[in-house]
Amino acid sequence: MAKFGKKYQDAAKLVEAGKAYDLAEAIEVVKKTATAKFDESVDVEKIVETQMMIEAVRSAITRLNAEERDIIESQRQSDILHRFIT
Repeated sequence: MAKFGKKYQDAAKLVEAGKAYDLAEAIEVVKKTATAKFDESVDVEKIVETQMMIEAVRSAITRLNAEERDIIESQRQSDILHRFIT
């Protein structure tokens, strides 16, 4: 069983396991848990990339839904016109 140092244990108490932090809250937690004597860095590329992909999918779905609504509406209008003509 691995033993962790006092600084690590103190930092681990500040972080909730399994919780998804928003960006501002995550930065705050990182600053609170920093223990090094130099400027630490954090890689957030994957988080931002994932959020951008989610937004792209949402906008694509919205566009598809709008196009689908337009198609359905045009079909309804053509059905109504066909009923009045025949």
